[in-house]
Amino acid sequence: MKTLTRLLIFILAIPSLLFLTSCPHELEKNPDVPGYIDADFIGVWKCIDDSEIYYLLLDPYGAGKWVNEDLDDDEITSTSIDWYYNDGSLTVRFPKFTEKYVVVKLTESLMILGDKWGELTFRRIKASDIPEYKPGGDDPNDPDSPNDNPNDDKTDGQIKTVSAEPSAFSAVVSGIYSGKTAPDYVGVQYSYYKDFPESQSATRSIEGRLGEYQVKATGIVDQVKVYYRAYAVIGDQYIYGETKSFQTPQGTYTLNGTTYKFIKVTGLATGSFSMMQTELPADADITIDGTEINCIDYYKKNGYVEAGEIQGFLCESCEGVTPLLRYPSREEWLFAFSGGSLSNGYKYSGSNDIGEVAWYSANSNDHAREPGQKKSNELGFYDMSGNYAELCSSYSEEILESFKEKGIKKFVLSVRSMSAQNFYQLWYNAAAYGGCWSSSASDCQSFSTVSGFDPKTNRFNCNKFAVRLAYSRPD
Repeated sequence: MKTLTRLLIFILAIPSLLFLTSCPHELEKNPDVPGYIDADFIGVWKCIDDSEIYYLLLDPYGAGKWVNEDLDDDEITSTSIDWYYNDGSLTVRFPKFTEKYVVVKLTESLMILGDKWGELTFRRIKASDIPEYKPGGDDPNDPDSPNDNPNDDKTDGQIKTVSAEPSAFSAVVSGIYSGKTAPDYVGVQYSYYKDFPESQSATRSIEGRLGEYQVKATGIVDQVKVYYRAYAVIGDQYIYGETKSFQTPQGTYTLNGTTYKFIKVTGLATGSFSMMQTELPADADITIDGTEINCIDYYKKNGYVEAGEIQGFLCESCEGVTPLLRYPSREEWLFAFSGGSLSNGYKYSGSNDIGEVAWYSANSNDHAREPGQKKSNELGFYDMSGNYAELCSSYSEEILESFKEKGIKKFVLSVRSMSAQNFYQLWYNAAAYGGCWSSSASDCQSFSTVSGFDPKTNRFNCNKFAVRLAYSRPD
């Protein structure tokens, strides 16, 4: 889910990141929403998203506050807002920007707001439920009263964890709630750790209902054990089903009709990672884990691709499909090139005979070839010597750790959630390694770099350059 806080980070980064315009904010009115009035929205609302809690205080006459509680940092921030409702959309004015949200649903206790990136589900609470918030006693709009929530301290139902149907990067999880009345929400909590640490667990929920339900857990890494449990929310109480687990299968992708793997690499000091078995040319058709992805060729201009346009590709096409995809770091790429912990010390990636593993100046006939035609290296990677020069990034330890923090601990799916500093680190510190089809044999070794990437225009020649996308792992 794309939270308002993440949208704030994204919008504030726009002046420095003009290439992000490939992911525009769009809003369409929901024609099925009835004609609400401002008074229907007045009150205190709470939204839970991963490790953050959001409170929206909507006062009369269009005033209000936005309160963010970060559970990881134990930090609470408050921002004054103005708001109004009109013709199916709720407009919220922050100090530096304005957001409009489709009103998907509004009841006395539930409010669902939507935009291009998903939905935010709020439930009405008492003002005193907000940490460090003082309602002011005589405020007639303070909803605090002993009988505000008839479900407080009452859990007459039971929740049962049923089953999970995992794919490489997600799982459909089933639960059953039984009781006299439907809960406020039902959902699933999941983590790579059996004790579900708050800072390294994710939740996905839907509106409460009786009987069996299904929720999709996303942002999961392949080839790893995942713990999960069903839960229900009644008032301010959470009730959980038993803890179960599942194993995710090998992650795969299909490139121009041939299926390849995301290869897991361990043994590097900076941590384990997975990386595409092949290069990803700019004009390739690709399907990831059974989901068809719009190819990068959409952005191709006269043989050149802007690095930021690959960010657009990851935002718009891969979002919701895979973990947090990124360039490999230089160290990760070199480790994979050498064969990792299985290395035989070859001069080229997979052999001392360059003709076995690479398309280069002596055998390429002056053009790149379909990936995967030559012999792979010790880990199973193709074409790390020759064919296309591959873009990597020189991440600082702090930036690389932030990718792990988002992707592993928060199960975040899109690079859109990263800060402006991370974007710069990702796109502007890129260099290309391994040589390409026009390189000599001596320029197809691990330390070989290829010129042609223009940092001034932030673009590269897609006839010679390609990416091999990677993601961090928890194991």
